[in-house]
Amino acid sequence: MSDFLFFQDKSKSDHSVNLKLPERLKRLNSINQGCQLLSSGKPSMIFHIRNDNIEFYLLGNFTFYKGFNLNFDALIQNNKLNHAELNRVFRKINGIYCCIIINNHLNQLHLCTDYLGFYPIYIYQDRQRCVFSSEIKYFKYFSEIECKLNELAIDSYLNNGHLMLDQSWFQHIKRARPASIYTLNLSDHQLHQEYYWTWAAVTKFEKPEPELIEEYTRLFKCAIEELDIPNDSPTGLSLSGGLDSRWIGQIASQKFNIEAFTFSSKENFESGLAKQVAACLQIKHQNPILEKEHWLINRLQAFWKADGMLHLGHLHEGQLPQFIHSHYAHCFHGFYGGGIYASHNECNKRITHNLASQYFKFVDSNTKTEDSFYDTPCIDPYIADQKIRYQSAYSIYLLSSYCKMVLPFYNMDWLEFNYRMDDRLQLHSKIYLEALIKTLNAGLLKIPWQRTGISPKHIALNVLSIKFRIPSILELINQRLHLSRHFIDYHYYDDEINDWIREFRNDISNLQLNYPLKTREQKLRMLSLVLWMKMISANSPDVI
Repeated sequence: MSDFLFFQDKSKSDHSVNLKLPERLKRLNSINQGCQLLSSGKPSMIFHIRNDNIEFYLLGNFTFYKGFNLNFDALIQNNKLNHAELNRVFRKINGIYCCIIINNHLNQLHLCTDYLGFYPIYIYQDRQRCVFSSEIKYFKYFSEIECKLNELAIDSYLNNGHLMLDQSWFQHIKRARPASIYTLNLSDHQLHQEYYWTWAAVTKFEKPEPELIEEYTRLFKCAIEELDIPNDSPTGLSLSGGLDSRWIGQIASQKFNIEAFTFSSKENFESGLAKQVAACLQIKHQNPILEKEHWLINRLQAFWKADGMLHLGHLHEGQLPQFIHSHYAHCFHGFYGGGIYASHNECNKRITHNLASQYFKFVDSNTKTEDSFYDTPCIDPYIADQKIRYQSAYSIYLLSSYCKMVLPFYNMDWLEFNYRMDDRLQLHSKIYLEALIKTLNAGLLKIPWQRTGISPKHIALNVLSIKFRIPSILELINQRLHLSRHFIDYHYYDDEINDWIREFRNDISNLQLNYPLKTREQKLRMLSLVLWMKMISANSPDVI
């Protein structure tokens, strides 16, 4: 269910838009001479409007906010794409998405990415064609495109657990930048990129803390209540033992018909907390158990869909996609919750090469920290761009193939306000906890926070626990004792992971990579890389 845009010069008699495309890639719409929107089966979603001069396509996972139409009408009436109007339209969309605008008057195609670039778009261009795809694997269907493996991407994957720096698995194919307009001139095939929004728009301010908390909570409430979702059909809530999902649950359950679910490998501490939260909210709760058998084979289809970006240790949803598809049209998810990455010494600082090197491993000195997109006194925008965009956002991309995933924390009005506050207020989740004290009901405040094991009403204890890294220390102790408080316990899989590593020892040796295989994380990364190489070679996920 991949969205795919293809452009090439049809004036060349030896090139056809249907050349060597697989049969399952079906033509959805003829956009322009030389441009077609293609999809493998049914795309996740398409919203399409056209008038005399403009054709507008919105692709991906999206839910509109009330008032979307008022802002949208102004955007498509103009012959020239206006950054401010595009910004206003995107403010009224929740989810991960991109839009394609065909301007017949100016003979231009615009590809616009979402604010943080969480919806994946990859780009290839040469003199004869420009190809955009939401999945890297589809570039292999063009014999004219040399899909040579990118060694820097392989290094990033093994050393960081994900790709970064706009890499793809192949050389000469780059990931599209966030908050960008890519303008393709259909006359001369020149491609130009510019930002319609950057983090420079987010400037720090100082206000009394009570005033900050009031606005912080108001904006988050609006991010849920103003969604254009039917309140009569069941809407899912992915409920964990954390605080993000219970905050969403309290607000959403007062306006929508909410049903909660928690997947886990067995009854455990986290699923037990989720059950308590659902009972407190008086909403239906289901706790399907993840199957341990055939865990690797059961993940291969999702691994293929996600282009190998999420390594096998992150694909623990099991039957979750089928479950939400059969139960809900919309599903709330706590993706990209509140807080900051910075430590005390990194507060209110713009990202630099040295700071970036503390969080990621780089092959060379090109960390791209000088990009104007990161021009704000906070390191989070860079970390999110390199990690979240290439890792956990792919979970949303996978799930959105089955259901509209609603992401309250990815609301730009709330998110900008979050980063306008002094970073020091955000340290150790302090202001987040204070906001929850003001908004969560008494019952929810008594239920322990999975991260610390302490109820959120005890702010000082939670802050101290995070400050002194008590949760991390407890996690290490649990790992040594082969215990887990999380919804899935990977200790059950260690022997099988080792068996698969031995099974593929020749493939690992042939890669000639000087990479250790001591920890479970290291083994999962290498196992994922080997399987992805096999899939790319076979052009299929069926490699075991």
